[in-house]
Amino acid sequence: MAAAVVTCAALLITGGAAFMVLRPASAAVEVVSHFPSDGTRKAPPTIKIMSSFSQPLEGAAEQLDIVVTDSTGVSVPGSLRFNGALDTATLQPTDRLKPGAYTVEVKLPDSSGTEKMLDSWRFQVKQPVDLVNGNGGSVLLVADPGTRDSYLAEILRAEGLNSFDTVAPELVTADVLERHSVAIIGAHSGSDELADQLQGWVRDGGDAVFMRPRGRLATLAGLKATGQRFTDDYLKVDTSRVPGRGITGETMQFHGTATGYDVSPGTEVVASLFATANRRTALPAVTLRDAADLHGHVAAFSYDLATSVMYSRQGNPEWSGEERDGIPPRSDPTISSEALTAQPTT
Repeated sequence: MAAAVVTCAALLITGGAAFMVLRPASAAVEVVSHFPSDGTRKAPPTIKIMSSFSQPLEGAAEQLDIVVTDSTGVSVPGSLRFNGALDTATLQPTDRLKPGAYTVEVKLPDSSGTEKMLDSWRFQVKQPVDLVNGNGGSVLLVADPGTRDSYLAEILRAEGLNSFDTVAPELVTADVLERHSVAIIGAHSGSDELADQLQGWVRDGGDAVFMRPRGRLATLAGLKATGQRFTDDYLKVDTSRVPGRGITGETMQFHGTATGYDVSPGTEVVASLFATANRRTALPAVTLRDAADLHGHVAAFSYDLATSVMYSRQGNPEWSGEERDGIPPRSDPTISSEALTAQPTT
């Protein structure tokens, strides 16, 4: 009886006897679970903070306070919502959380109005995955930030090549080149100044890969632009010799625009451009220069590999968010059979 409190008292008179009816008090509200777990190190920046309670909060729900602070003590703004049973509260931060450490405190006033700490824990928001910069290594990717050249980094990763460095064109120096044995130059990152730097490096044994080279970069690759353009056409690899062996001998469609080039002596045609799936042109799609005056090699694509792979995987970006194939909405409506053959915008 000592543990009971009087929640309702009634005086009943029955046969001259009087007694009181006593009801046990409700147990104190406790947090029975929370999310994310205490010590979580890789929470996403869009995470929602949740607390579940031992009983419905009912009228006390309006007094509940879930406070999230960053490592500097600044509170994170957000909106607090409850489930229908009023026994789970969810705090949705207004903005994406920045990488770093966070502390969560769950508070609720007691019967006297004094704010009581029900729970406290910590978690960390992970650093965003950097897909542009590799882990360092012998490969140098020259990519102008904000262009599709950066997508070449994802292609390298997809091929299992994680040991590379990525730099903007203006940061390429002789010292940077000397620390690498292979340099990949994006279609939007080439220049005559960069070609001059690469000339000596290739002559001394460096290997370079160009995407749609222009000017002196094209000359270094043993190519001369004809002024012709090919859009969403085809290529076919010469599988009779290295480096084409092991690749399909069927024509393959590329996406984007290819530049027509004449080939200089000492430059090998690895793959040829096709105007249709069955009609070959006399122009190269992929070349490899191994000239007598070079100790290194220069490979070149006549089209932008990054753009081609992006269009093949994701469809025409001009159709982003549209349903064009008659199939009911799904998670990613930008990919369709039509998109793979769409007229590019480049």
